[in-house]
Amino acid sequence: MTPFSEPGPADTPKGRYQKAQIKTRNVVERAFGVWKRRFPCLDMGMQHKAKNIVLIITACAALHNLACLLREPEPPAQRVPQPTPNHTVATRTVHLPPVDRLTDSRSGNQARHLLIRKSFT
Repeated sequence: MTPFSEPGPADTPKGRYQKAQIKTRNVVERAFGVWKRRFPCLDMGMQHKAKNIVLIITACAALHNLACLLREPEPPAQRVPQPTPNHTVATRTVHLPPVDRLTDSRSGNQARHLLIRKSFT
């Protein structure tokens, strides 16, 4: 879900949704920051198939949870710079089918309004 560009007053359903969305996004982004410091592979562009990337991220999440259970300290906020390799990584262009952004936007807006109606009124 995305925030509104103009949410309106804080005491309206849209305003309450906006506040909750921002708070939730902050928590998620902080968690991703910790994961990226703990597992530097997440901070670099991964050159893997999409299904493997899902497995890598899931494994990192599980290992992070295990580290928390074992009371391992969080990695420091400032990362140690990683040496850059002297070789270049081959990239390939992937051509995706066109996306109907208008339909995608409409369905996203409908889902957001339904969520607001159910949870923020």
